[in-house]
Amino acid sequence: MSDAQPALTDLRQLRTFMALAQDLSFTRTGARLHLTQQAVSSHIRALEAGLGVRLFRRTTRSVALTRAGALFEERMRPVLEAMDEAVVDAREADSLGGKILVIGHTESAGHGLLPRAAGLLENLSPELRPRTEQHTELSLRAAVTEGRVHLGVGLELTFGGNRIAGRALGREPWCAVVGSQHPLAGRDRVRAAELAGHEWLSWPRS
Repeated sequence: MSDAQPALTDLRQLRTFMALAQDLSFTRTGARLHLTQQAVSSHIRALEAGLGVRLFRRTTRSVALTRAGALFEERMRPVLEAMDEAVVDAREADSLGGKILVIGHTESAGHGLLPRAAGLLENLSPELRPRTEQHTELSLRAAVTEGRVHLGVGLELTFGGNRIAGRALGREPWCAVVGSQHPLAGRDRVRAAELAGHEWLSWPRS
């Protein structure tokens, strides 16, 4: 297997690969990217030669990802998404003098708190342009710790640890939903400790 890696100048080959991995049709991919089928095939052959692996199984009737191709598509998708975001950020930084605020948030924070805060931020600092990213609890904590977002908004338990400084912005009511025959049914209030010993479902943290 070759140790060669695709150069930055081969970005178009990567984008052609990602499109073909989704379409599984040289005709549809060519139409979407405004390329001829021959150009699509040429990009894929060049990428496979550079990587030293086959990415697709091709017959006269079908196109399918190989095992290596499926893994490559899975790993490259977030890389290209991050690259596209970096291009947007660079252009915004150039036009706004670098005044971009990247805000990471959990799903619940994105529904209520952030829309209200966005209007207030626009009034206080109209020159500042916020960009939001939705995360799970664990990925948001990692993004804040690693400096990939400037500000994280989520539940207090998301930001445990000494490397993150936080401030409470408010309280969010929680409710327990149970069946009519459940021992806790009919209660106006339920303490968290009373849920101990019961099987219950919550949102995923990862």
